[in-house]
Amino acid sequence: MTERQDLLMVQEDARFFAIDKVAAGLGMIATTEKLLSKKIVSFGMPSLPALSLSLARSAYKKRAAISVEDLFDAHDPPQGTWPENHTPLFDYIELVVTEIVFSYMSVEGAINELILPSSTYVRRGKQTETLNGSEIERSISL
Repeated sequence: MTERQDLLMVQEDARFFAIDKVAAGLGMIATTEKLLSKKIVSFGMPSLPALSLSLARSAYKKRAAISVEDLFDAHDPPQGTWPENHTPLFDYIELVVTEIVFSYMSVEGAINELILPSSTYVRRGKQTETLNGSEIERSISL
């Protein structure tokens, strides 16, 4: 297409579900929603895997900037080493959990987006079972 469209694409948020060059500009999959105030708003659809990966990356950056050793205080013997204030330690643990959960969620979301309603999966075992797209999402583990 055009250099202008290339520039527009680079400037867009990577968390869009679907956006591409259309005609002389860009097009995206969008939705229209009604707020509680009855106002109607429209916006591009976000991608669940991209949102999840963004949250995981944000948590990683915050966690990586923390020195774990600095979260603990040395006390006179025989007390040992423990935090005077547990809040920063718990915040650190929350970041670790956020990284793990949202990383896994991004992988699962990306795979689920690849499963079409017309997809089939044959599970062999004691009984052979054929699953459709929505059944695959619900019953096949990563």
